[in-house]
Amino acid sequence: MSLPREDGKKWLLVGRSGSGKSTLARAMARRYAKRGYPTVIVQGHAHQWLGFGPSMVITQERAEKRVDFQRLLADHKAVRFVAAGYDMDAWFDGLAGAILERGSMLVVLDDQQGYLGANAPRNVARLYMEGRFRRVHVITITQRLGNTSGTGTTMHARANVDHAVLFQVGDNTDYGRLKWLVPEAASVCPTLASPGGYIWRDTGSGRTVVHSPRGRREVSR
Repeated sequence: MSLPREDGKKWLLVGRSGSGKSTLARAMARRYAKRGYPTVIVQGHAHQWLGFGPSMVITQERAEKRVDFQRLLADHKAVRFVAAGYDMDAWFDGLAGAILERGSMLVVLDDQQGYLGANAPRNVARLYMEGRFRRVHVITITQRLGNTSGTGTTMHARANVDHAVLFQVGDNTDYGRLKWLVPEAASVCPTLASPGGYIWRDTGSGRTVVHSPRGRREVSR
């Protein structure tokens, strides 16, 4: 899978725990870093993304204090924020604003946006839409698509996600919920019940490629 050369691309990685979402995202982040993009990672677990710059654990107490995001982003090529509290609206407001002001960055939201407060959907939307004009790439990693209040993903993904990758989604998946993303979901998603399979969807061209243990096939373009 090759990364597009255009700026401001939005990626959505969906799959259950252990399916390979974060592994792919880390490989992508390394490639973006080689292109010169500083990286901001917002995660929910401190053991993930080790080696990608210094980490700052954002507790409830720290979230209420003013953080000099501009200086952090200027001083480091990569910064990890570990969300360890709840309802951190002001903190995420400040981070999103600093990212958009700086521009030309990669932002990874790793499956914990529910920690980021009631304004999380609005701030994710800002990164998706305003970031497109500020050369901000965003990788959103999630196990589910329906929780719009927690992640803000579904609300804006139809218009703003450029590339989606669906990993192993499990036998009890509601494929109807995935049709907006992959119209062929009902026919191709069952192949993801086995480990190692994934679907890549380029929403701009309409190209859908299915990778399974049996091989690779293109189902639409």
